[in-house]
Amino acid sequence: MTATLDQRTPTEQTPPRATRSVRGSWGVPLRMARRTAYREKGRALLVILMIALPVGAVAAASIAVATENTAQFRAASLSLGQADLRMTSVGAPIGGQSITGTSYGQSDSSSSSAPHSAVDDLPAGSRVVPRTNGLGILLYQDRPFRNVALTEANLAEPMLAGTIRLISGRMPRSAGEAVVTPRLAERLQIASGAIVKLAGTSFSVTIVGVFESTSSVDHTGVMLAPTGSLGLATNPNATTEYFATTPKPLTVKDVSLLNGHGWLVVSKSLLDNPPGWCTDPHRDCTGTTDWSVTDGSFTYGSPTDNGTTVVVALATVMALLQVVLLIGPAFAAGLRRRRRDLGLLAVTGARPAQLRRVVLAEGIVLGGVGAMVGILLAWLGIWRFSGLLEKTGDIRWVGLPTVEPLVGIVLVVGIATSVVAALAPARQAANTDAASAVGRGTIKLSTRRSRRLVVVGGLLAVVGGASLVSWLALTQTGLGSSTVEVPLLVGLIAAELGFVALAPTMVAFVAAHTARLPLAPRLAARDAARNRLRSGAAVAAVTASVAGSVASLLYFASMDAVDARQYKPEMPANLVTVNLDGTVTPAELTSIRADLAKKLPVVKSWSVAGMPESFPGDSNQVPGLSLVIPTQNLCQPDVANAQNDPRCTDPRLQNTSFGTLGNAFNFLVADPDSLAGITGVDSPEARRTLDAGGAVVFSRFSLTKDTAAERSVTFTVWQGPDANKPATGHLSLTASAVVVSTGPIPAQVVLSPALAAKTGLGTSQSVVLATTTRQPSAAEADAANAALVRITGNEDTHVRFEKGRDLTVKYYLLLGIVALAILVGAAASMSAAGLALADSKSDLATLAAIGGPPRVRRKLASWQAGVLTLLGSGLGLAAGFLPGWAMVHLTGDFTHAVDGVEAPTQLVVPWLPIIAIAIGLPLLTSTAVWLAVRSKVVLVRRTD
Repeated sequence: MTATLDQRTPTEQTPPRATRSVRGSWGVPLRMARRTAYREKGRALLVILMIALPVGAVAAASIAVATENTAQFRAASLSLGQADLRMTSVGAPIGGQSITGTSYGQSDSSSSSAPHSAVDDLPAGSRVVPRTNGLGILLYQDRPFRNVALTEANLAEPMLAGTIRLISGRMPRSAGEAVVTPRLAERLQIASGAIVKLAGTSFSVTIVGVFESTSSVDHTGVMLAPTGSLGLATNPNATTEYFATTPKPLTVKDVSLLNGHGWLVVSKSLLDNPPGWCTDPHRDCTGTTDWSVTDGSFTYGSPTDNGTTVVVALATVMALLQVVLLIGPAFAAGLRRRRRDLGLLAVTGARPAQLRRVVLAEGIVLGGVGAMVGILLAWLGIWRFSGLLEKTGDIRWVGLPTVEPLVGIVLVVGIATSVVAALAPARQAANTDAASAVGRGTIKLSTRRSRRLVVVGGLLAVVGGASLVSWLALTQTGLGSSTVEVPLLVGLIAAELGFVALAPTMVAFVAAHTARLPLAPRLAARDAARNRLRSGAAVAAVTASVAGSVASLLYFASMDAVDARQYKPEMPANLVTVNLDGTVTPAELTSIRADLAKKLPVVKSWSVAGMPESFPGDSNQVPGLSLVIPTQNLCQPDVANAQNDPRCTDPRLQNTSFGTLGNAFNFLVADPDSLAGITGVDSPEARRTLDAGGAVVFSRFSLTKDTAAERSVTFTVWQGPDANKPATGHLSLTASAVVVSTGPIPAQVVLSPALAAKTGLGTSQSVVLATTTRQPSAAEADAANAALVRITGNEDTHVRFEKGRDLTVKYYLLLGIVALAILVGAAASMSAAGLALADSKSDLATLAAIGGPPRVRRKLASWQAGVLTLLGSGLGLAAGFLPGWAMVHLTGDFTHAVDGVEAPTQLVVPWLPIIAIAIGLPLLTSTAVWLAVRSKVVLVRRTD
């Protein structure tokens, strides 16, 4: 017999309860979010862009650092070729070295000495191949090319295979042939088959090809030839590195022993299998001092302390808050556009949690896409521009960019930021009124009024944060300590969060006082007050961006003022100088002066020269001059009140920088016209003294005699080793002198040409001077530099002239801050304006129905963006002055030090950039919205 329904047991009557899976609960919202993003491409792209930019910036920095670290290992391994290790003697015991051999530290131990051969310190059975490096002067087509890197090696040695790559031509097959790098080929404008001579030697080579290193970037040019082709064996400045193969891989202990004997070592076994405690190529990971042989461990300090970690974390929170405030209005705008979809879901029985998931799913989808796009763009950017990035250093970025686990954390943070920004719209979606959403009229989303607790909390946060910042500024000194930076950032973030909490209330307060405004701004202000959540987020975003920009402007402008106060011109105006080394010939000097006259607005030119300086008591005495200063004119070590003794404080005696000519000339040979051109002071007395064969000094303490009847200086002329003279032979030379007490100091002593001839010494360096009618232009300077390089063959030779204070990085930061503030604020206000337009369709339709002109729509949209931007800019200006003043006040100004104690830096207000932000930002956003919005309103139905 079959039981009826009423006859079934309760257990049989109750159907089994369905279990919901996480996939089922989120599957539909995620699909809806994907389709909505595809349908509303403009808003989706805006959110993706706002997330991708910060995520991409952080990811790019992480990928670049990781790629550079990985590249150091790869480049070091490639530089070994087929060898097991490379050894370079540094002449002293090494206490620790980086695992890639790029840096090392000297050891405190003096018991070890450098080895007498490379083989002695290697295990038995090791094989060693040398490679010698040096510098030389090349002669090609009767032109000298100085400071060229030269390398000699056995190019047929299999151990060196893989260290270079042939680009064109062929490799040298015998002595007398050479290959050059592309940089040197460009510098010499040379082709295969050309013959190049080495100045000062009997060697010459034929260029047979172009090559490049597989591990390093060439900046100046390199010539490579078989051993014995370039004469490096007799070059005293040449160095030799040794490539070696060993019977067994070297351990850290073996490398440390080699370090103790003065060898800098790069080992393939350690590069391939670095110790777990040493994976950073910049750290000193081996060495007898730092490495513990007993336990095989290595201890080093953390690269960042706890204070720095907290500061970075707080700064990151501050940046993420900015992103949340920016993309929050965009999610709210999407919520308004999807009101009918949400209403249909509510009518069909969707619970509030399910409606909330619909909006949160959009945050997950757009956040995930934005974060992935940012990371992908960062990776592609590093990969695409790796060639440019590697030119900033010396190693090649071999292989693809490296992605570290930190990038995964950045991805998660990007998604989480998007979800946080969608929380407030999700709460609104959960309270959707189904009837109003699917019926005639507008959607009703329940919005809570600003609670008194939120307002009070915001006020307390603003007052507390401002009080903390003010107390730190008035009681602490310096920004370099985490004990100051951490509380400062806590106070600043607290104040900013307070402004965020107060923003909706401030919007309502402003809207309540707009009764006398024209129609469009009055409607815009009241619309902002009706939608406080959306408007408050936009105002808070603009406030945060403007406040941070104003604080940064104040700080950088004040620091730039400090730089301006300490700037001192190096040279007189309208003076051009060219520094040349001691190998320049008289014919080259003549050509240089002639070319300067052609390329620059030259009035007159001269050539001056420096004389070699010798130091009394030096065990390796070299030929040169030394100035004899009377004992009574020297600062005595036991003198009382030395800070008030002119012998100890006279800057014209103590100054040894002599930067007027670009080099430190202690003894300079110049005629009266040259001296006047250098110093900008034409002293008749100095002119007479130099014409008479005397000398010019710049402090009376340099004089041997200083009386009304006679003023003179005394030199010791050290003649140096000579077959016909004692090894330290010298003579005393006295000459009349005059003191020039004003103007720049080009040298300790300026000798007349006649006096220099009496010393019997040659010159060590030459300088060409030229006075000009005006400051040369950039094009004129480039033309003159090209002529100088063509004559001297030295790319370091260039014209120098006083350009005034260079624009520092602070100046460009000022411009960047202004641009960034305007762009960020404009993005926030435009997003809010788009949401306002979506909300005000019924208002616009009503205006059109009662005869309002078409331009009202455009005017209203423009004012909706302008009101929010004006309010945010005003609050940002007020909020930015306090942190700006605090950071400036905490920074000491060494230009205003009193008794060695730095005074607080004086606050400098850059009014022009601040006014540009305060006025330019509202104008920009209002104009952009005015141009983007259409005037015509289509009235599709009568509104109730």
